[in-house]
Amino acid sequence: MTLISMVNGNGYPVIVSDRAISLPDSKQKVILPTTNQETYSPTPVADFRVKTAIIKDILCVAFAGEVNSIEQVYDWIVDFFLHRPINVQTYEEMLNEIQYGNEISVLFALGGSEFTENRLMVAYSGEWIRDQSKEQLDIISCGTGAARWTEHFVHYAPYLEETGIRSVDCKQRALLSCISFLSHEQKTTELLQDGWGGGFDVVYYEKGQFHRYENLSYAFYYCNAGTPDRLISYSIIHNSYLQGNAIVRNLAADNPKIHIIKQFRDQEPLEQKLLTLDCKSYEVVSCIFIYKDGKYHSDLVVFVDDTDPSAPPMLYTTIVGDKFGVQYRPIYIDKLKEAVRLYLN
Repeated sequence: MTLISMVNGNGYPVIVSDRAISLPDSKQKVILPTTNQETYSPTPVADFRVKTAIIKDILCVAFAGEVNSIEQVYDWIVDFFLHRPINVQTYEEMLNEIQYGNEISVLFALGGSEFTENRLMVAYSGEWIRDQSKEQLDIISCGTGAARWTEHFVHYAPYLEETGIRSVDCKQRALLSCISFLSHEQKTTELLQDGWGGGFDVVYYEKGQFHRYENLSYAFYYCNAGTPDRLISYSIIHNSYLQGNAIVRNLAADNPKIHIIKQFRDQEPLEQKLLTLDCKSYEVVSCIFIYKDGKYHSDLVVFVDDTDPSAPPMLYTTIVGDKFGVQYRPIYIDKLKEAVRLYLN
């Protein structure tokens, strides 16, 4: 389990948490929300949870480690702020009073009107890796997959085509890293052995509040290098949130499914039968598996979004009678084809 607090320049932090949880000395087969398939062999992953909590919009707490201990600490934090305002004074009181063992790692990030320029007050406890090797990039990671995530994040930092808007660049960098790891799950469950799995929760801080990155889709395609204009849809994974729980719609054409990934101490369990496959995304992170001469060649990751609130979505589900499908905005597909052509040339 790995958590990352990424700060670009003087603000706009992004907290990324995977969803896999494990139990001591326990291995079993699980159904991956990112593939709709059961793992072919037992893995250390026992279940999936949303391991980030946003309290009163200005406090974000993220966890890694032993599940029962996390639940106890989560309950304690919620109870502590139940009848208290959240500010620097009560935040410091909480840090002085809270108690937990070595079996968990915790990240605390406080924002709000007491801070300017989108800055946060951050504290963390447990086993963490910190990397500041790149200019304007500050990463703290923990868990079994921390070193691998950090190495990937730092290595690919220069590849992002910057927009000039720091908040956008920070979020895009995190999302591009997420889909790079999700692409592995489409091919193999090897990363589950490192504690990864089930997708990611992305929390960003902007305009004095924490927000979950939702109504976002990860889309996977494949194409042959000889026919770059022919993209074949492989998998689409839509992420949203309801009452703190993650709703993952895996829009596989042959067998679309809805997965509910609960937050810790979910007080009002959601009923899956109340959810529908209806969804749409204005922002789509895409990965294209490129084959050459009948053999796997490489991956190409593309981020397409539209900041115009009146624009149509990039993709959306359609259900006519008993027929389920996904429709795409033409400009989105054109952008993907253009990216493939540029990449191959």
